[in-house]
Amino acid sequence: MKYNTIPENPGPEWLSHLAHKFHYRNGGVYKTGEDINPIGSINEEGYITAVLRNSKLTPKYKNFKLHHIVWYLNYGEWPELEIDHIDQDRTNNYIDNLMLVTHQENMRKVNDPF
Repeated sequence: MKYNTIPENPGPEWLSHLAHKFHYRNGGVYKTGEDINPIGSINEEGYITAVLRNSKLTPKYKNFKLHHIVWYLNYGEWPELEIDHIDQDRTNNYIDNLMLVTHQENMRKVNDPF
């Protein structure tokens, strides 16, 4: 099983796109102006992910784990460490359930969750 790794910074163009086209609310990420259906679906690792489109960039499509977008939309910076889901529920992307950790800290929690 693969575990969360340090997310690659998507670059300033994608970050600007995320900031202008999406917003965070109650653990979900929504298109700007919409509050009904959060974006994303659960992948094979149990994380919520979303393939986003930006026609001005190459490549036009990029796959994101939602907790990385949540972190960015709340703190204004792309995470430089791994993000841990404190309650170990990979679909719980409420900002108060996310914290930055080193890879070693994250693996320790995986191996000894209590």
